[in-house]
Amino acid sequence: SIEASSVYFIKLGEKGKWEEECIDNGILRFGYNATSHEMCLNGDWDGVRKYWAERRGNGNAATNDTRQIRTYYESGESTVFITFHAGLMYWCQPTGPALLQDNGEKIRSTLHGWSSKSIGGAPLTVDRLSGNLLKVQMYRGTICEVKAATYLLQKLNDEVLPQVAAAD
Repeated sequence: SIEASSVYFIKLGEKGKWEEECIDNGILRFGYNATSHEMCLNGDWDGVRKYWAERRGNGNAATNDTRQIRTYYESGESTVFITFHAGLMYWCQPTGPALLQDNGEKIRSTLHGWSSKSIGGAPLTVDRLSGNLLKVQMYRGTICEVKAATYLLQKLNDEVLPQVAAAD
């Protein structure tokens, strides 16, 4: 079964421009190109926040930027990331360190690639998912916590939802 210490939504590029590449290649691609890769690898989150505060001129925005960057760099195999593409929800678990690309973008490997199916093979079509989960797509940033994590894990593990069991 899939267990997770945390569950996040990730937007794969502006307007989803990296979705197909990431899904096809089993990677997590991340922008924030101006952020020092070395600072992130060294866990200098105060330095990252200071950089973004100076750049943005807004402490709250810098804190949010830093949270997203830190989540990308520090999430391990017990984390599940989800994204949406072509009417399906995809999920993956990150593994290994973030690698810096020549263009400043970062790439991480995934444990088993991206999947649009539950562990039992049921397709994760958006028309069969809760609105509470789907609303995460409206997030305007790059990474946010999924509030409907318990529901998501039940869907991934093909568990009968409590409401369905009660109705039966």
